[in-house]
Amino acid sequence: QADLLVCLTDVEGLYTGAPDLPESELIPTYSPSVHDPIIRFGAKSTMGRGGMSSKVESAWGAALEGVSTLIINGKGFRPALVEAISGEIVGTLFDVKAAERLRKTHQKLQPGAGGKTALMNAVPERAASEEDASTDLDEAATLGQ
Repeated sequence: QADLLVCLTDVEGLYTGAPDLPESELIPTYSPSVHDPIIRFGAKSTMGRGGMSSKVESAWGAALEGVSTLIINGKGFRPALVEAISGEIVGTLFDVKAAERLRKTHQKLQPGAGGKTALMNAVPERAASEEDASTDLDEAATLGQ
């Protein structure tokens, strides 16, 4: 079984809407119960077959099977894959434990206490999830050298 699945795409990760819209926000950690009601998928790419919705389905499916998944930007000059393996927060994380912690945090937020931005910034669970996976990532980085 894989320790980590990384999906490379041409945007930074999963957004609440089309990435080029100013009101769209990057989702650092995905939780279906929190994010599915607010995500608006755009049109499918002319280059691919399923757009972001198929990536989300695949990433969450892998997470449900115990494989944490990242959707990150694989284009350009920024070394996003190296950043991810190094433990930096990049893209969108799909992890069942992190999603559950985010769901609980979301339930504690009071309506009107900052709205969507407060929700997007309430991601302390991601660091805990990355600590759980840091040993696996360190081993993967060592094997790749």
